[in-house]
Amino acid sequence: MRVTLRPATEGDREFYELLPEFQGRGVGSRLITDLIADADRRGLAVELDVLAVNTRAYEPYRRLGFREVRRGRKIAMRYRGTP
Repeated sequence: MRVTLRPATEGDREFYELLPEFQGRGVGSRLITDLIADADRRGLAVELDVLAVNTRAYEPYRRLGFREVRRGRKIAMRYRGTP
């Protein structure tokens, strides 16, 4: 599995959702871990939104180092990378 980043433009959005047969097996965490590693190498931050009702997605992001920056119907989270 490999994740790569491309430069974002203003308003740039990507969406991913795991099929049920891949949920709870570490696939999503691996995708995000690879994305974080790529962002760290490039000195980039990673930002994402999670629906506030989707606690199943929120907790893994938090454990991986994302911090909440705004809360409403969606929770905006940001990973700033390693210092």
